[in-house]
Amino acid sequence: MSGLFALLFLASIVAFLISMVKPSLFSKISITRRKNAALLFGGLTFLFLILGGATAPQPSTTAVKGASVAESPTVIPTVKPTKIPTPTIVPTKIVKPTLYIQPTTQQQTNVVTPQTQGSSGLSNNNYYTNSSGNQVHSPAYSNNGQAPAGATAQCADGTYSFSQHHQGTCSGHGGVASWL
Repeated sequence: MSGLFALLFLASIVAFLISMVKPSLFSKISITRRKNAALLFGGLTFLFLILGGATAPQPSTTAVKGASVAESPTVIPTVKPTKIPTPTIVPTKIVKPTLYIQPTTQQQTNVVTPQTQGSSGLSNNNYYTNSSGNQVHSPAYSNNGQAPAGATAQCADGTYSFSQHHQGTCSGHGGVASWL
């Protein structure tokens, strides 16, 4: 019987949806407004849902024919775990190797600073190694106001550069003011 109510339930849902879109299709049964269609078909849908649930088959609680009820509980044997002996830790002697590092001899290089200008004509006597590996006098101020011998550029801060390459000349001194 619940199959019949399930079919009626689906039919009432379809009728409800159609009446919401175009209620004039049901004018023969005096339904011309959506409100009336919603009440009628919504009520029928709810009714068929309740009746379908009420007439659904209930699960059986009766015993199956031919089955017997056990008088005592069945005992299921269990397997006892076998005892595994715990391993014994035996300390072993660890021999640490002796590591000998032979001392290295360090080569000493004597840095010879070229004397382009004596310290009397420049504000400092500092040198740096350029990208070609040459020792070059660091930028310095002239003590006598003249461009020192070997200077290649005058920097924006007034120092003279002895750079052998244009790239990086007077960096940190405001850039090149003029090339000499």
